[in-house]
Amino acid sequence: MTGKYFLFFCCLLSLNVFSQTIKGVIYDEQKQPVPGAELYLDGTSLWTVSNDNGQFELNAEQKINTKLVVNYLGYTSQIIINPFEQDFITIHLVPKETKLKEVTIKSKEVFKRDEKFQVFCEQFLGTTDAGKSCKILNKEDLDFFYNTKSNRLIVSSEVPIRILNQALGYEIEFSLKKFYINFRYKSIKSQDVIAWMIMGTTAYKDLTTPDKSYTAARKKSYSGSQMQFYRKLIHHKLGTNNFKLLKNGRLCNPDDYFTIADNNGYYDVSLKNSTSKAAEPFKQSFTLEYQGKTSEITFNTPAFTIDNLGNNSAFGEINFTGEISKNRAGDLLPLDYRE
Repeated sequence: MTGKYFLFFCCLLSLNVFSQTIKGVIYDEQKQPVPGAELYLDGTSLWTVSNDNGQFELNAEQKINTKLVVNYLGYTSQIIINPFEQDFITIHLVPKETKLKEVTIKSKEVFKRDEKFQVFCEQFLGTTDAGKSCKILNKEDLDFFYNTKSNRLIVSSEVPIRILNQALGYEIEFSLKKFYINFRYKSIKSQDVIAWMIMGTTAYKDLTTPDKSYTAARKKSYSGSQMQFYRKLIHHKLGTNNFKLLKNGRLCNPDDYFTIADNNGYYDVSLKNSTSKAAEPFKQSFTLEYQGKTSEITFNTPAFTIDNLGNNSAFGEINFTGEISKNRAGDLLPLDYRE
């Protein structure tokens, strides 16, 4: 994994939550109520639709660090940061600007569309059993552009990407905001990837039925995941038949490096014994061992907040490499997943 880095921003997290129920109303540009708008808490399986009066109510069992996303056909998606902070949310939708795709004459494409789609799936969904089980149901909506000057593949979509995760039992809508893959040289192969980034919002729909359970598969994806690491961290359970924390090759006590304070359902985490000098940016790194497999975790921030479900406020400042970074969207579970 040397030389590669991976950034996966699926949700932008909020910090202050005062209620577990979100209520509000949605209006269009004519200030008329909007019925049938879809609302969901980003990265979760919690969603609802507005009623005939444009009103909605969305309940969560506990506090979740995430944002509220509002979608309605023909209108720009609205994102509400810190949705739980407000007693009642009034949302005004803005019509989406209709754009005709530009028709340009291009030289012969260096790579075929199928090749671009394949590497996109490998990097986005992953190559684990769960990743390979995923099917993109509307791949015709994906647009690909390969920049031969920068060796970068850019992928976009005007509509949410619809994903069927057959292994974990979810139907997922991923609203893609930004996606690119950087290659070492002019290539379209995964082994030549040096970096990739994805940004977007995600809604999960559980496909569990009385006749079909996905419990075992979900537990497998959860084991050794970032979500499990954060949950074990805040409950002081690292090293208890799961993640072992090593510093300079030696097993260490997490309490010697992490201070964790329970703040009314949130956990304020601060790191001690930084290896950085006073004039240098903060940086603290550890090796993680899980069932004989190793990963690296680097903190570029001395403090962050985690909710009880393991969702943290500093995704862009905490980087994983190694085994744990192999899990991509195909192995991701909803933020509200429970063991």
